[in-house]
Amino acid sequence: HHSQFTIHSPFGLRFSALCIASLQSSVCSRHNPAMLRIRHALVFMLLCGPVLPAAETGNPLLHPIFSDHTILQREAAVPIWGWAKPGASVTVNCGDQTESTTANSDGKWMAKLKPMRASDEPRKLTVSSSEGQTLTINDVVVGDVWLCSGQSNMEMGIGLCNASNDVATANFPNIRLLTVPKRAVAAPTEMVQCSWLRC
Repeated sequence: HHSQFTIHSPFGLRFSALCIASLQSSVCSRHNPAMLRIRHALVFMLLCGPVLPAAETGNPLLHPIFSDHTILQREAAVPIWGWAKPGASVTVNCGDQTESTTANSDGKWMAKLKPMRASDEPRKLTVSSSEGQTLTINDVVVGDVWLCSGQSNMEMGIGLCNASNDVATANFPNIRLLTVPKRAVAAPTEMVQCSWLRC
């Protein structure tokens, strides 16, 4: 249950990565500065691609990377973003937090949630705009989000590992995978259809 995808950075670089999230804290995240720098760089490049006006692209109110079963990174400010009519007010509600922002001239908006502790208590993430749009995603939890890179073996499904019984009996709802379909693009893009799946 994993998927390989490519992030095109504004610097012409490409990264094949597997996005894995779990609620378990990691020794590596606390004691390996190099891993933290890599993770932050990948997230930065994912966010910094060129943007066309929402009216021209038909982009959604909330980026599809935020779907049911999303895991938000613990103990860090969490950016939530999407598109609306330029100048529209956008409000984000998550748990006991409410943040507001305004869509820029390109129609893009971003709000940041304050750092949260790890929690497997499901919560809703609701985004609404002054244009009357509202979108709610369910079963959102807070934990660690990881990007793992590698070669072709990173794409090999567990079904090829003689683990049919393990697959059939797997029940780890606090481990969630972000599945991103393969798609070839001629230029950097920040729009992709994807979804989170529970193990």
